[in-house]
Amino acid sequence: MRAHGAHPFLSPDQVVHRALFLSSVRKEDLISVAGPEGLAAMISLCRAGYERVECVRQSTCTGADEACDLLLIVGPMSADELGDTIRRTARLLRDDGVLVAQLSGAAQEAVVRPALAADGVESRFTLVDRSAGRLVMHTVRRAPQLRKAG
Repeated sequence: MRAHGAHPFLSPDQVVHRALFLSSVRKEDLISVAGPEGLAAMISLCRAGYERVECVRQSTCTGADEACDLLLIVGPMSADELGDTIRRTARLLRDDGVLVAQLSGAAQEAVVRPALAADGVESRFTLVDRSAGRLVMHTVRRAPQLRKAG
């Protein structure tokens, strides 16, 4: 385990394994990874047998991007950087998809919901995992006015 300031900070591989456990994604699910250690997380996922993994920087449009089952944000960031990353990528999540973000403190935890809301995404369930380091998991859904008519 690496140290980041006074708080323990998990390696990308540790974050991947904990996020897989928390989110219950399957090997056939689409996983998007973002953040400063997104590439290392993508490699860890591929080594674990997950073949539908992509590194993302931002969503483009609903016609161009396939909705993912898990959006995993990995690596040390400031609260502003985390909020910006979420605002750029949250639209990639399908309804009932899962966002897992690695945090270094409570200030980052406070930016997640507003960043999701700015992208028209609502958190339907939240779990903060402090078993080792700090991860937050949100199960999300599009705001009702943004859902496709079906």
